[in-house]
Amino acid sequence: MAATTKEIALKLLIGVLSFYSVYYIAASLLHGIFVLENFDGKIPFHYQSYDSVFHNKTVWQNPYFLSDFLAMECTFVSATFVFLTFMRSGLWDYAVTITLLHCGLVCLVNLTFPLVWEWWLSVLIGMILMISAGELMNCYISRLKTGKFSPNRDKNTIS
Repeated sequence: MAATTKEIALKLLIGVLSFYSVYYIAASLLHGIFVLENFDGKIPFHYQSYDSVFHNKTVWQNPYFLSDFLAMECTFVSATFVFLTFMRSGLWDYAVTITLLHCGLVCLVNLTFPLVWEWWLSVLIGMILMISAGELMNCYISRLKTGKFSPNRDKNTIS
């Protein structure tokens, strides 16, 4: 049975809200871990700190960059598990759509298009991680339900 437009829009709204909730939780935890002074509301929309990541080795020692980077990547991975609670099919589609919405919101909040290619690479890697983890977990859950997959090895086999 095909989902209606209303169901898709509701899942997308829940997905976006949960994505940014996870993002702010991860960012606040990492700001606490790195003991950073300021916590602004634009943390999910920072891209300037990614400039020259691969050319400037000292940027990896900058706690502000590390907290931004880790918050983004942790969000993409952990939001997958939140998405799995309310959607089973089309997870990759919602992951791509939410990532594109996030990129659009970054442009709107900063009033500029991010030209920092390192940020785009981080977003792409995060999206690939989200899709991969989501589809693997979806496959694992569906095979467990059908009984065609067992995570435990047979006790009679020699490892």
